Amino acid sequence: MQAITTWLVALMVLLSPPDRGAAAGRFVPDAVETTEQRLERYQGIADAVAKVAFDPAEKPLFGGKNGRHATATLLLGLSWMESGWRRDVDLGLGKEARGSGMDSCMMQIRLGRGETTAEGWTWQELVADREKCFRAGLRIARRSFSACRSLPIEHRLSAYATGSCSFPMTDGIVRSTPVGHTKSASRIAVARKLLARLALPPIPQSDEQGATTKDPQDPSAGSVRGAP
Repeated sequence: MQAITTWLVALMVLLSPPDRGAAAGRFVPDAVETTEQRLERYQGIADAVAKVAFDPAEKPLFGGKNGRHATATLLLGLSWMESGWRRDVDLGLGKEARGSGMDSCMMQIRLGRGETTAEGWTWQELVADREKCFRAGLRIARRSFSACRSLPIEHRLSAYATGSCSFPMTDGIVRSTPVGHTKSASRIAVARKLLARLALPPIPQSDEQGATTKDPQDPSAGSVRGAP
């Protein structure tokens, strides 16, 4: 598993260099950290993603030999798009950590007062345990992919991002392209970019069973890249 974690940390550094990420949080008191502290958190985040994406008990989102790698980069990219891996959001610190007041952990899982995830986890548990955050996020992503399965793969995170596969409005504005499609496409694009950046490490344990999505645009069904 260490090779997987090292690969994920390298991808995180490429996507959001720790010095820039630390500097970006300087305007939010509870997000302030040093470059070294941010890099240390990257290690913990990557370790949690690896444990969830490569857990044989968890069904990967994508089929094929690289399905779990693709699932890992999706979790990584999605969490970055949702939270910027900001310290306060990651650790649940301060009033700005929850965004709208209902968003929880780096996967921005919406939980109201007294609510829990389908697994029975509170928002406090999600920020106290990154694995729970990513497991809950993976479950919601899987549900979004299922609900939006008639859409191109680029748009299957629409329900995750907006609660609907095709709702055409945001802030009362009717848009020609559903806002969920735009948000989903940007998140899928980040995941594809990450998957293509570095050589894929070997999986710690062969587990080709249980994939839930076969990319119809990719005959090999081995990644989230998808042939155009």
